[in-house]
Amino acid sequence: MLTLEDIRTTGLRMLGTCKLDHDAATVAKLVNLPHQHALFVHRVCLQQNPRHVQRYLKSDGLIHLWDRLDAILAPTLHRSPGSTPISLSIKKGRLGILSYIASHAYAAASEAGTTLAPILYESLPAGTQLTTQHQRCQEIFTGNRETLLGSLNPEQAKAVVEASSKLGRVWLTTIPFQPSLRLTDFEVAAALQLRTLAGEREAHCTNCGETNFFGHPEVCLQRRFRRVARHEGAKHIMGQALASTPGTRVRLEPLGHQTSRCNDLQVFSLLGSQATGLANAEYDLTVVSLASKDARATNLPNQDTDPSRLANKYLDSVADHKVRHRPTSNLPFHPIVLSLGGMMNGSTTKVFASWKRVMTRGTYNLMLKRLSL
Repeated sequence: MLTLEDIRTTGLRMLGTCKLDHDAATVAKLVNLPHQHALFVHRVCLQQNPRHVQRYLKSDGLIHLWDRLDAILAPTLHRSPGSTPISLSIKKGRLGILSYIASHAYAAASEAGTTLAPILYESLPAGTQLTTQHQRCQEIFTGNRETLLGSLNPEQAKAVVEASSKLGRVWLTTIPFQPSLRLTDFEVAAALQLRTLAGEREAHCTNCGETNFFGHPEVCLQRRFRRVARHEGAKHIMGQALASTPGTRVRLEPLGHQTSRCNDLQVFSLLGSQATGLANAEYDLTVVSLASKDARATNLPNQDTDPSRLANKYLDSVADHKVRHRPTSNLPFHPIVLSLGGMMNGSTTKVFASWKRVMTRGTYNLMLKRLSL
């Protein structure tokens, strides 16, 4: 049997060194791809290539290999190796360029082998309850996320919460197989700047002169509001998805009853709600920034600073305002409130859940992907 020292001195190619050299050469070529394609290859393919080694190789004394892997992967995102905004999973609001999981992967694989042994060899004693790699990693992911949130200012913390939402993360796993799912290099760079909490380079905004706090570009009065374009795009995406449901007619921006004001979407079920699963209703969409003055002024009782509850309280207040000031209509009304980063309030989540039940799986997933972009 080979000792660890033997492997170190004569068998490094077996342990992934050769593979790391190959991946380093591949990473250097990512610059030739569009940013969206390069990020997808980087996150889904390259960073996963050596990870299988972590499941069957005990990591004691081999930290230098994983450090080298981080040093190869991280600079392509212009952040330092092991940076928490990169290494946390996408469901925790970051990029999922995983680090520090070698010991968990090995322990999970070892326990799995022990658990399966009684099945393969009846003479061996029964194993203990299996703890998967996913379960082992969740504890460290959660702890690192809480540590990260505690070190951030309120605007940055809310950005992490936004990025961990369903719409806030779908774009990272979207394959751009059609034009509507493609992002420009500028859009990818801007999304990564927000997701890695890079912020602005200048201390003061070059357009208005105000302090460049995190999220200021979204609310700067001297810049074009991104939420306006986001609103128009989202309105048409949702309208197209709803109109694809058989027996359903959708009108965009119908005028209210005896008024010049209008909601964004009016949905009619031509075959009845029992046949289509979708009742007649009107929807009005609002896209807001969690860096706005009202959002920053939102507070919770008992000095609670939880960013998720703060964001939800603000989004709920926007939805309540929409209900109180809705245009007159004979149809049921539903406010749809989204943040620029893709976060929904509770009532919007319920609306999307009702749409999911009546749309085909492909239509609904495509709608989410397009909204995420």
